[in-house]
Amino acid sequence: KKDLAHARKTETAQRSSDAHLRGKLESTSQQIEEFKVQVSQLMADNQRLQEKIRSQNDSSQRKSKSLETEVETLTSELKVTKNELKTIQAEYDSYKVRAHSVLRQQKSKAPIDEIADADKQEKERYENAIDHLKAKLQETQDQLKSAKKDAELMQEEHERLLQRHTKLITDQEDREANFRHRLDNAMKEKSEVLAELQEKIASLETQKSFQAQKFKEQVNKVKDDSAELVDLLQKQLDSSEMDNIRLQREIQQLQRLSRARDESVEHTSPSEFYPIAAHPVEERQEGEGSEIVEIEPLKSNKTHSQATAFTFEQLIATPMEDLTGTKTPTPTIDEEALKSSIAASQKRIEHLTELLSESEASVSRLTEQARILKDEIRRLERNMEREQETQNMEYLKNIFLQFMCPKVGEQRQQLVPVLTTMLKLSPEEKARIHAVAQGDEPAQQGGQGAAGWGSYLHRWSGLT
Repeated sequence: KKDLAHARKTETAQRSSDAHLRGKLESTSQQIEEFKVQVSQLMADNQRLQEKIRSQNDSSQRKSKSLETEVETLTSELKVTKNELKTIQAEYDSYKVRAHSVLRQQKSKAPIDEIADADKQEKERYENAIDHLKAKLQETQDQLKSAKKDAELMQEEHERLLQRHTKLITDQEDREANFRHRLDNAMKEKSEVLAELQEKIASLETQKSFQAQKFKEQVNKVKDDSAELVDLLQKQLDSSEMDNIRLQREIQQLQRLSRARDESVEHTSPSEFYPIAAHPVEERQEGEGSEIVEIEPLKSNKTHSQATAFTFEQLIATPMEDLTGTKTPTPTIDEEALKSSIAASQKRIEHLTELLSESEASVSRLTEQARILKDEIRRLERNMEREQETQNMEYLKNIFLQFMCPKVGEQRQQLVPVLTTMLKLSPEEKARIHAVAQGDEPAQQGGQGAAGWGSYLHRWSGLT
C-alpha cells in the first residue's frame, strides 16, 4: 500500500509537471504569435509609410517639374520681352534718326510747331510702349523670383521628406531586426521547451513503465506470498486437526485404560484408592478446546509430579511414553503415571486448542487480506485498462450523454454493455447501472442532488 501511495504521488507529481510544461509551451507559443502579429503590423505600417512617402515624392517631383516648366516659360517670355524691348529700342533709335532726317528735310516745308507736335506724339507713343514693356518685364521678373522661391521651398521640402524617409526606413529596419531577434529567441526557447517536454515525457513514460512493471512484480510477489502463506496455514491447520483427532483418540484410550485399572485396583485394595470420576466428553465447538476427563485427586500424602508445558513442535515430536514419565507395571505407579499423562495431555490439548484458535484467526485475517489485495489488484487492473480508453473520450462522452438523455426508453439498457466495457466496471457497479437503466434504483439515492450520478460510477483515479 505504501508503494501504491508512493506511485500515485509520483504519478500526480509527474502530471502536474507535464501540465506546467504544457502551460509554459502554450505561453511561449502565444508570445510567438503576438510577436508575429506585431511584426506583421510593423510591416504593414512600413508599407503604408513607404507608399505615403512615394506618393509625396511623386507629388513633389510633379510640382517641381511644373515649377521648373513655369520658370522656363517665364525665362523664355523674359527673353522674348527683352528682345522685343531691344527691337523697339532699335526701331526707336532708327525712327529718331529718320525723324531727325525728315525734320531736317522738312524744315523748310512744314512749320516748326507741327513738327514738334508730331515728334512729341511719336515720343509719347514710344515712351508708353517702353513703360508697358518695362512693367511687363518687371512682372515677369517678379514671377520668376516667386517661381525660384517656390522651387527652393519645394527642394527643401523634398530634402526634408527624403531625410524623414531615410530615418523611417532606418527605424523600421532596427525595429524589424529587434523583433526578428526576439522572434528567433522565442523560437529557440520554444524548441528548447519542446525538447525538454519531450525528454520529460519520455522519462515519465519510462518511469511509468518501470513503476508499472515494479508494481506488477510486487503484486505477483504478494500473490505468491499470500498463496504460499495460505497453503502453509492450511497445512498447519490440517496438521493441527489431525493432531487434535489423534490426541482425542489417545485420551479416549487412556480413559478406557484408566477405567480398567481402576476396576482392577478396586478388586485388589479397595481401601487404598479413591475411584476416578470421569466426565463425559462433549463435542468441541469451533475455535474451542475439547472437553477432557477431570481426575479426582488421590487422598494420599505422596507428592505428585507437575507436568511440564511443551511447545507445539515438542508436543508433536514427544512420544507418549516420555510424557507418562514411568514404565513401572505396579498399580500405584500406573495410577500416578496415568494422572500425569492425563494432565500432560490436557495441557497439550489446551495448548493445541490455543494454537488452533490462533491459526484460525490468522487464516481468517490472511484470507481477508488476500481478498482485499485481490480487490485492489482488480481495481488497479481496471484502472490501467481505463487509461487505455482515454483515447476514446469523445466516444465515451457521446455514449454517456446518450445514457443520460436517451431518445428511446430501451436505449439505456443497450448502452450498459458499452459503458461496462469502456469503464471496466465491477460486477456491483454493473448491477447498479442495470438498476438505473431499468428505473429500479431506490428513491432515496435520487434525492441526493444532481451529483448523484457520480455515485453510480467508480472513482476513475486515472482521470483525476
